[in-house]
Amino acid sequence: MKTPVLLTLMFAAATAVAADKPDTQAETNPPQIIFGTVSQNSNTLTPTTEVNQKDGRYCWVAVNVNAGSKAAVEEFQQTPAGGSYTAPNASIDSNALRTQHKINFYATRNERGEYNHCWLYGNTDPLGDYETTVRIGDIQFPPIKWKLIR
Repeated sequence: MKTPVLLTLMFAAATAVAADKPDTQAETNPPQIIFGTVSQNSNTLTPTTEVNQKDGRYCWVAVNVNAGSKAAVEEFQQTPAGGSYTAPNASIDSNALRTQHKINFYATRNERGEYNHCWLYGNTDPLGDYETTVRIGDIQFPPIKWKLIR
């Protein structure tokens, strides 16, 4: 399963650089976001909708987004009751039940022209169903539903 992921990421990186070309190129390479886990031993993103609480680094990579070298990001996290997020240089607003979280920060485009972000989940985070929605600049990606498991 890792080989298709690497090929997908290599393709995504190549198309992200091409996004700065004329509009016809942007139409053939629309913005995309890939969600998945990154193991502690590698930087390979493995697409999944289940995250293990033991090594729960859940990440997203956005490609073909032309929002400049530094872009405003809004993440919306819907979690089981008691979820919490902390991040340096981010503004985080959560409701009283801690089930809805709005997280604002700036992301810097990497050397491949991608934006990415990871959250580390652990044994104090509530198990169950999560939903993540990401907006980068004026591009809102569809939400992804995933599950934190033991």
